[in-house]
Amino acid sequence: MLDKVARCVLRILLGQDRDGHKLDTTGKVREDGAVAWRSYVEQNTASARRLHYWRKPGGQVELGKVVLHDDYSI
Repeated sequence: MLDKVARCVLRILLGQDRDGHKLDTTGKVREDGAVAWRSYVEQNTASARRLHYWRKPGGQVELGKVVLHDDYSI
């Protein structure tokens, strides 16, 4: 699992994450302007894992947590 998470983080940091999308934006913007995002860690499996993270206005990324598919918390 750790290798899948590492590959996901690498895609995000290199700007090659074509599967990432904004997490439901209702209440998912912080005071500093960071926006919540979600990306695939696993695909085509029951309860596939996702990585939630923050994108800051300057382009910086702050990792959140790995969750199951139906979990939208960050």
